[in-house]
Amino acid sequence: MISLQRLKSLLEQEISNDLHNEPVALLFSGGTDSLTVLWTLMELGAKVTCYTFHLSYFISNDARASKVACKYWNVPQVIVNEDNRDKLTQLKDVIKIIKSPRKTHGEVMYGYYFLMQAIKEKHVYSGIQADTLYGSNKNAAIQCGKKSAKFFTDYRKALLANPGQEGLQQAHLVANHFGKIFHAPYSCQPVRDYFFEYNWKELNRPKQKMPAIIAFADRFKELPIYRHDDNMQCGSRLREHLADYVKLYGRIYNG
Repeated sequence: MISLQRLKSLLEQEISNDLHNEPVALLFSGGTDSLTVLWTLMELGAKVTCYTFHLSYFISNDARASKVACKYWNVPQVIVNEDNRDKLTQLKDVIKIIKSPRKTHGEVMYGYYFLMQAIKEKHVYSGIQADTLYGSNKNAAIQCGKKSAKFFTDYRKALLANPGQEGLQQAHLVANHFGKIFHAPYSCQPVRDYFFEYNWKELNRPKQKMPAIIAFADRFKELPIYRHDDNMQCGSRLREHLADYVKLYGRIYNG
């Protein structure tokens, strides 16, 4: 229990290393990972503005949760939607920047594109890559749920060897395109090493993402906003929004 609480101090350490004496932006879904980054920034005295993307015609559960959290903690929030151009033109811009024809990258970075375009601050924070460290998806649970910490760590290290895991490399590209500096504290090696100490069950039972629940227990008591993670692309309807163009990703990428 005590060791799981180390997540809070580790995030404080890694974020403080990069924190500048100026306002910062947070890509905020209202989910567990972006909440932990928000709370850490608040604890460190940063002036934070949260930026949340949702499609203009669909308000996701993430977007609803983010609004509740920002209102409760009195944090400014900017809601960002897609622009009015046709989707093919939008996708061409996104794929040109991220240099990837992968469906997942296109769907996730579609929202990032409009977020980074809207952000006023230079430094942008995100909870990206926490899901890989926790093994949040169904495949990780099936393969690693009853295995040792070493097995689970080898599984995660193999995924994280790809710089595009969860779109991390692509997020940096989009940020750089719009003149931003992107910070992903869950991608820092000390944070990764901490997660590598635990097996899947220790991190996700009796509830998903136990280190966050334990390390930030006082915050969760203030506002019981905890919810089970779902697939971001599905929960936001981005998968359906872009479905008609999936077969064009490779063609767009290749020019």
